Amino acid sequence: MNLSGILRLPWLLLFLGSFPLENVSGAKILAISFMSSKSHKITYEPLLRELARRGHEVTAIGPIKSKDEKNFKNIQTFDPEELYKKDPNFFDIKLALPAWVDALFNPYLLMGGLMGELCQDSYKLPQVRQVLNEKWDMVFFTPLFNECLYGLVHKLNTTTVIYSQITVSPWIADNLGSPNPPSHVSSFLVGYDERMNFRQRLFNTFRSVYDWAIMNLYYNPTMERVYRTALEDPTIPCIKEIERNASIVLMNCQISFCPPKPLLPDIIEVGGMHLVPSKPVEPKVLDDFLRDQPSNMLKAAKKGFALPPLEFGDLTEEILLNAINEALDNPSYAETAKRLSNIFRDQQTKPLDRGVFWVEYVLRHKGAVHLRSAARDLNYIQYFSLDTLAGLLVILVASITINVLILRVVWRKCFGSKSAKINKAQKKKQ
Repeated sequence: MNLSGILRLPWLLLFLGSFPLENVSGAKILAISFMSSKSHKITYEPLLRELARRGHEVTAIGPIKSKDEKNFKNIQTFDPEELYKKDPNFFDIKLALPAWVDALFNPYLLMGGLMGELCQDSYKLPQVRQVLNEKWDMVFFTPLFNECLYGLVHKLNTTTVIYSQITVSPWIADNLGSPNPPSHVSSFLVGYDERMNFRQRLFNTFRSVYDWAIMNLYYNPTMERVYRTALEDPTIPCIKEIERNASIVLMNCQISFCPPKPLLPDIIEVGGMHLVPSKPVEPKVLDDFLRDQPSNMLKAAKKGFALPPLEFGDLTEEILLNAINEALDNPSYAETAKRLSNIFRDQQTKPLDRGVFWVEYVLRHKGAVHLRSAARDLNYIQYFSLDTLAGLLVILVASITINVLILRVVWRKCFGSKSAKINKAQKKKQ
């Protein structure tokens, strides 16, 4: 760039900056889930309510009841108590499994049939069918055990925001083109930290492939059959293709609890949107919380603010008493918790404000296509550069082959004639 161009640049930036951002107040937002729980919904409902307070029209459809308020309407599908009766208790199942079977336990193997039935029933509900007859500016949904909703998302043909109640799953990261190397990113169904030894990396790699196979060869095809049948449209694309069109993923994670991992700009950490000043916890609430948290217990222990989970099969009065005394007498647990709390609070913006910003950002920029990585459109051969490696291998083999042939010709020219003369001379002597 020449000097005159450099001098004009500030004026150009000032001119562009004089245009106001587009006002996105009043967007019509649908938040929908067929399978949900209170522990999941409380992590993202503050975001929906804040969007409603900012003037957006938010409709939340799902099994968990919520209080209506201005611009926020909740529509219940099924009674959650009825859903939980059908829902297998993973905690009890894991306790009953031998250790080697538990290491390979994948909840999606059990949830395929259950979610297929629930989704079929949910798609028949009039409040769900009505959604298809309305125009929405955005659909917000949680894919965990709600993968059959991708058919509805495709039919609505609008901006999509995915909310992950946990760290972003490897299959979502895979579909968005975000790197997820098993060398230091643990499968969320395993619970390793980011620093794994050889044995852990070996098992983590195996488990990543194993879980990927279950999702892509069994669970997702099951959900695809369900939504194509329920919506009477066999042309609806597969989950992978629909998910690739999502605008952003909001992830219920934060660096104080989740280990660092490579994330593309369209995957944003918003963990802690639901946090408010603490209140005394009722025993029943604590019991429900613990029954759903075996993986979080492992993370807490590895972070250093909790003891390793006790094995119920080996639990005795003495072991339990020693564990309680260790937690009470060892100050390191409380000190670590305070340190991580300070890390969590030391953020430039509050998680809720960050979540609201990115939702409205996507609305302002009509889906924010510019955030998407080109990796979304690559197949596995292209993503891992297997085609270029194959091309380089062909070139290498061809080069070696050609050089060998040339050397053979040169050898024959240079030394072949001499050896022939020697042979002739020997024959004459004989």
